[in-house]
Amino acid sequence: MASLRDKVIEKKSLKNRPWRLFQVESAIACNLECVMCPWREIAKKAANHGIMAPEIWAAIRPYLSQVQSVDFTGGGEPLLQPRLADWIGEAKTAGCETGFLSNGLLLKEQKLIKILDAGIDWICISMDGADAEMYNKIRVGSNFDRVSENVANIARLRTGRAPKTMINFVLMHMNFHQVDEIVQLADRLGVDQVNFKQCDVIRGKEGRGYGLFASEETKEIRRLKKSVDNL
Repeated sequence: MASLRDKVIEKKSLKNRPWRLFQVESAIACNLECVMCPWREIAKKAANHGIMAPEIWAAIRPYLSQVQSVDFTGGGEPLLQPRLADWIGEAKTAGCETGFLSNGLLLKEQKLIKILDAGIDWICISMDGADAEMYNKIRVGSNFDRVSENVANIARLRTGRAPKTMINFVLMHMNFHQVDEIVQLADRLGVDQVNFKQCDVIRGKEGRGYGLFASEETKEIRRLKKSVDNL
C-alpha cells in the first residue's frame, strides 16, 4: 500500500499534466429505460450498437500520460463495454485517476473484482429512489435489491479506502422527499458520498414532467421571474 508521502508526490505529478480530464464515452447503449433519460433515441442510432470501438481507445491511448483523470462515463452504461477493465488498467498504468458512473445492475461480483484489480479510483452508482417502489418506477428495467447488493459488495471487496464509492441521486418532483432516506441507505451500504443533481437534461415530449418542479410550479416560477425582470 502506498504511503502518504507517495500519494502526495503522485498528486503533485498529476497536476503537472496539461489536461485535467478525458471524458471517454465507453458506451452510449444502456440496459435500462429510465423515465427521464435524454439519450435513448440517440443510442438507438449509434454506431457499433452504442459500444465504443477499440480503435477509438487506441487513438486516445498515446495521450494518457498527458492527462490527470479518465472518466469512462457517457450517455449509456459503461459496464456494457467488454473492454472496460482493460482500459481502466491501461489508464492506471499511464498514471491516471479513473472512475465511472453506472446504474450498477451489471456490477456482479466477478466483473467487480476485475475492475477493482484494474485499480479503479472511484465508482458512482445512480440510485434515484431510496426504496424498491420509487427506484423501480424511475429506473425501469432495473432491480433495487440487486443493485443495493452490488453496491454493498464494493465496500466488502475493496482494499483500504479505494475505490471511493458514491451514489448519484437525480432530484425530481417525484422523489425529492426521499433525500434523507437515500443518505441513510448509502450509510447502510458502506458508501462514502451521496451526490444530488437536479434533473435538468430532458429531451423530447416524453421527458417533460420529470424535473424537480411540476409543470404548474415551473410556469409559476417563469411568471415570477418575468415579473422581477420587469421591475
